[in-house]
Amino acid sequence: MLPGIYFKQNNSKNSIVGINDFPNRMYIVAFIWNYYGKKYDMDFIAGFIATSQNKKTLALRPEIGWIVRHRETYNDLMKRIEANREKTEKYIFDD
Repeated sequence: MLPGIYFKQNNSKNSIVGINDFPNRMYIVAFIWNYYGKKYDMDFIAGFIATSQNKKTLALRPEIGWIVRHRETYNDLMKRIEANREKTEKYIFDD
């Protein structure tokens, strides 16, 4: 049986709901923080970040979170992703 959530439908047929069937709702709002005359480019990010499950009842619960961060340029983001990829590959493939 494939991983996922199954619902009984049409008397005997089952349908599967996978992780991609749940919407990704992360929102980013750019703003400038004026801190004593010095301006910082910032992002406010909020939304549904995960789903947790109660071990007893198996009920699902959305996890909602938020963060404020310094805004990254596209080039800075790509450099960070590449650096993390190299660290991960080194960890996975080194003896």
